[in-house]
Amino acid sequence: QTISVTFKEAPPEYTISATSGDHGGIAPSGDTIAYEGDTPTFTFTPDTGYMLDDVTVDGTSVVSSVTGNKYTFPSVSANQTLHVTFKETVPTYTITATAGSHGSISTSGTSTVNEGDTPTFTFTPSSGYAIDDVTVNGTSVLGDVAGNTYTFPSVNANQTIHATFEEIPSVQYTITGTSGENGSISPESKTVGEGDTTTFTFTPDAGYIVEDVTVDGVSVMDDVTDNAYTFAPVHGEHIIRVTFKNQYAIIPTSGENGSISPSGQVLLGKGSSWRFTMNPVSGYEVEDVEVDGNSVGPVAEYTFTDVSSDHEISVRFKPSTEKQYVITVSSGENGDINPPPGAIVVNEGASRRFTIAPDDGYAVEDVLVDGVSVGPVPEYVLTNLSADHQISVTFKLGGRYTIKATSGSHGGIEPSGTIEVKEGVDQKFTMYADYGYTVENVFIDGDLVGAMHIYTFSSVSADHEIHVVFRQNTCVPGDADGDGQVGLEDVILNLRMLTDTEN
Repeated sequence: QTISVTFKEAPPEYTISATSGDHGGIAPSGDTIAYEGDTPTFTFTPDTGYMLDDVTVDGTSVVSSVTGNKYTFPSVSANQTLHVTFKETVPTYTITATAGSHGSISTSGTSTVNEGDTPTFTFTPSSGYAIDDVTVNGTSVLGDVAGNTYTFPSVNANQTIHATFEEIPSVQYTITGTSGENGSISPESKTVGEGDTTTFTFTPDAGYIVEDVTVDGVSVMDDVTDNAYTFAPVHGEHIIRVTFKNQYAIIPTSGENGSISPSGQVLLGKGSSWRFTMNPVSGYEVEDVEVDGNSVGPVAEYTFTDVSSDHEISVRFKPSTEKQYVITVSSGENGDINPPPGAIVVNEGASRRFTIAPDDGYAVEDVLVDGVSVGPVPEYVLTNLSADHQISVTFKLGGRYTIKATSGSHGGIEPSGTIEVKEGVDQKFTMYADYGYTVENVFIDGDLVGAMHIYTFSSVSADHEIHVVFRQNTCVPGDADGDGQVGLEDVILNLRMLTDTEN
């Protein structure tokens, strides 16, 4: 037998140096010999709680080529370095998205997102329907919905989002919201159906509060609750505007052997007033009161007026050499007296003023001084003191009055029927006409007060009646909404039609 052997040149050898950072490993590690043209694979294993961060070959990232925590070199043709780093695993959370009938949400179901992500969801109403509400974890975020989409702020917990839809009414009105500087209104505009209700909320910037809210130029501040105003029900187009004003802080402090009332920080709107009283303990008197570091003397009370900046007020007390008397102050529920209940120490010959303020819906029932009634007064002053005294105040439920609200045909009044109103409270009524009709006259307690869409009884102190009658519209130049009159709503509609024509 004949054996024949042939030889060829061995391929070049190269070294691949594989290293890893903390919190994981690489295999194989260290120096690995590879022949020219080889395609070796390396595997990366993160520690628990960590994940792949980056993979570099000769200092250049190749992480996009990593699959299943493995990297395979293409045909080797030189010495190379391979380095892997790891990072802490990013927490993930679920967002469960659902929608009511007559519309959909995208993406529906449960999706997983990384901590810090800001995912966006889109709502698609069916034909003839619109978004009614969007809630996140059960709380409405409708004011943050723009263009039928909602974007989560940085996610840091599991979330739910739910959208509901409502039928678009055949008759709709637009309520336009505007705001002054130093705050915002939400929503900025809203289209609502005839007879629907809708709420606008106001958000002052830090250091500001709501100054006024107007609807069609008329203040409705008395109807604003918790920085929100509700139209109920809607029977026409409106413009709602909110303005803001500075809020200032007055910080009171007191030395030993006495107190200042009120004792905590007081927040006030620009132009407001507030009174502080100084209350030494027995055997002491006011030594000095300082306002913003400047002495105003040993006064028993100090009033800030027309506030336009932050302030500080402090009081010091000193032992008294004067003969002193004690005024014992007490108060029933549902109101306040200032200085507050307790023992008030006053030097002989001095005076002391007391102010009485009932809670909303209540009234002062009586004020007793040394057991003798001085009547339901809002203020009482003890002068030239030469003996101890007692002052007490009681409060009662304010009176109740009724307002009977009625309307003729072709329109209505809200609220309607017999309305019970607390004494001293304002009550507003809104008149609305059917399509093709307008308010002709409003009667208050039988007296004609003219054609108006809003009437407010101020500080009610008696029973009343309100009645509205309507008439059919006549053609009036400039009357865009067909109510027989030319007003702000007509100006808005005419401007819109002019804009549409020009476009």
